Amino acid sequence: MSHRRRFGRAALVLAMAALSGCADLTGKRLETGVPDQLEGTVWEASRILTRPATAALSALEFREAGAIGGTAGCNRFQGSAMIAANTMTFGPLAVTKRMCQPAVNGQETVFLEALDMTHKWQVIGNVLELLDNNDDVVMVLIRSER
Repeated sequence: MSHRRRFGRAALVLAMAALSGCADLTGKRLETGVPDQLEGTVWEASRILTRPATAALSALEFREAGAIGGTAGCNRFQGSAMIAANTMTFGPLAVTKRMCQPAVNGQETVFLEALDMTHKWQVIGNVLELLDNNDDVVMVLIRSER
């Protein structure tokens, strides 16, 4: 079989998968967006890596189609998240680079580290817990009413 024909079939399979609403090759629909209970919500950190988040407001906003943003404390960030039934990972984040007070900078650093460590999530009432791959809570956030 010629290279052109092989590549043509591969391109056709990929195009069909894309057009089928993000299905894998078995036809199973893949989770790509933000679950309804998270989309359009803002969550304020109350504990980050076992420490209280009291130096500044650190908040995480879930937008449409896996987009996220918020404030790490002093600097704003945006990026994306891959979210499924109970799994969550964050892609690379774009973060502003403003000068911050040392205490705020410290909280901001652990906030971003906790996002990087996140592999799972759960919501209990108005509390969002982000967990690492050992099921240890890396951040506790409270749903904001703003």
